[in-house]
Amino acid sequence: MRKVLALFVAVFVLLALAACGGGGGGETVVQTVVVTEVVEGQTVEKVVVVTATPEPVETGPKELVVCMAQEPDTLLYDVVGGTSALVKTAVLHALTDPVYTGLSYDYQPVLLEKRPSLEDGDAEFIDVEVTDGMMVYDPNQGKVVTYTGEPTTMQAMRVTFKWKEGIMWEDGTPLTAHDSVMAYELGKRPDSGVPSRFTYDVTASYEATDDYTTVWTGVPGWVDSTYWLNAWGPVPRHELEGLTPDEIRNDEKFARSPLSFGGFSLRAEGAEWVAGDHITLVKNPNYWRASEGLPKVDRLIYKFIPDTNQLLAQLLAGQCDVGTQDGMGVDQAPFLINAEQEGLLKPYFVTGTVWEHIDFQLDPGDDRPALGRCAPVRLAMVLATDRQTMVDEVLFGRSKVLNVWLPEEHPMYAADAVHTYPFDPERAAQILEEAGWVDNDGDGIREANGVSCEWVNWRTQEAETYQVPDGTPLKFVLNTTSGNKMREQVTQIFQQNMKDIGIDIELEYLPAGVYFGDPPDGPLFSRKYDLAEFAWLTGVEPPGDLYTCDNVPDESNGWAGSNNTAYCNPEYDLAVRAAQSTLIREEQAANWAKAQEIFTREDQLPIIPLFQRLKVAATRPEVVGFNMDPTENSELYNVEEWDLVPQQ
Repeated sequence: MRKVLALFVAVFVLLALAACGGGGGGETVVQTVVVTEVVEGQTVEKVVVVTATPEPVETGPKELVVCMAQEPDTLLYDVVGGTSALVKTAVLHALTDPVYTGLSYDYQPVLLEKRPSLEDGDAEFIDVEVTDGMMVYDPNQGKVVTYTGEPTTMQAMRVTFKWKEGIMWEDGTPLTAHDSVMAYELGKRPDSGVPSRFTYDVTASYEATDDYTTVWTGVPGWVDSTYWLNAWGPVPRHELEGLTPDEIRNDEKFARSPLSFGGFSLRAEGAEWVAGDHITLVKNPNYWRASEGLPKVDRLIYKFIPDTNQLLAQLLAGQCDVGTQDGMGVDQAPFLINAEQEGLLKPYFVTGTVWEHIDFQLDPGDDRPALGRCAPVRLAMVLATDRQTMVDEVLFGRSKVLNVWLPEEHPMYAADAVHTYPFDPERAAQILEEAGWVDNDGDGIREANGVSCEWVNWRTQEAETYQVPDGTPLKFVLNTTSGNKMREQVTQIFQQNMKDIGIDIELEYLPAGVYFGDPPDGPLFSRKYDLAEFAWLTGVEPPGDLYTCDNVPDESNGWAGSNNTAYCNPEYDLAVRAAQSTLIREEQAANWAKAQEIFTREDQLPIIPLFQRLKVAATRPEVVGFNMDPTENSELYNVEEWDLVPQQ
């Protein structure tokens, strides 16, 4: 029997309102919300008593309250080592606008006039004379190196960005291309604190050719499939010029109240940051979209409520207008759904870029049996995994079963090429029987009987035969992280699914620090496991290179690589590399389709794709303009468009 949880919220609101015609009027609202969680489901009861109903009169500035579970450590610029935490992004969306939004697995220009393209000529290849000592990109080494040799000619990419005019910093200073270049100049410094140097390494120059034009030039030899992203988000040159990254980091003004050019301000009168409690932002009168009536509200307040139950209670009580994804989880879905039916809240369930999967191991890093090499076993286990039940029971039906490493909504998902495997335990059992896996002793677990398996050795990229000793039980240990309710539920469903077809699954939950630990000790990337359940990220760029032959982590390459399965198919690798090396979108799509077709063939299937994780948030019914998107990480990307409209 599950623990019974009762949450009672009582809200008493006394409003003194001026009645029409000069008389007095008042309204008393008593709202009681009762939530009872039991095995069978959820119950929400709502009682509202109104003693007077005068016409509502709006008084004072319009405020919208966003409640988050976490408080940002800093709002410091990323180019001087600021963190990229989601809660920081949520606040910065109100203070700045991005170069691009990343909606629906694509990019939309915001601060730019357009997205540069080869077709339009604002992205191009140029010939560069390369001489001894110049920096060039070596594709064989996958990094920038110093050129040594006789003078030669190489091609480099050059991209021109046109910035929108009429945008101002909140102090009235025009925002120009020079502010973008300032960000680049700070970030490229060795003392910047920027953790990843790759973009700076492959950049030969980034400069402003006039007040609203920047030009990026890559080092010779570097071909960037996302070249249009090589524009730096602006920082205020008129405030930062002459300062070192360390001086900027140590100035509270930049960490706690950076200059805004977005819809709201943290420096204007009435704005404040009360540590541990809230941040109040006020409308920026110099916002470049003010002519559109933006932002819609006068004050935006971020409240920090670490206790997720308390956050939900305040949302129900009207003390919060929005509850963000960092403070809400899929386990609250039954209550949120019922609350929506009662007209109390508007929940949002959006599949994100994090996807769960179960990985086979084709080449163990220890002496365990390599049963993952057997393609019929992998196929049978895919067919016998009831992924729809996982989605329905664990994610309350709000996600979708995955077929490959891309969701169906992705523009590069190839529906006509991907092989799919609906739940079919009868066929799974038949495949195992025909492959020589039979239950000889009647204990319910199959054993090998004349089983040999073909696999491709990633070291040689040649096919080999693996002979399974007769009598070997069809048994796997499945590892995943401990303390994760979702993964516990998923793996328990999987365990029963496999038992139903004669496969024994032992569940072993490990602390994340152990499970994902550095090789050779951590089991996942030292390949010391039978089956592994965890999550990867997808995004605008397909993650097909997770499973290429040259990406297998091993002692010989310093354990570098993400292909923990040790799956290898040279034909697959060719398709992935072809997709990544062309800048023509039609060619990219064709090659990604080929890669997906290969990966999902019956004799391949190195993983069992499960489902996308959910992003969960909720708002009061009167909040309009709120939207969550799979690939735009923060739901506050359009916060300047949010409004409060009383419900009729």
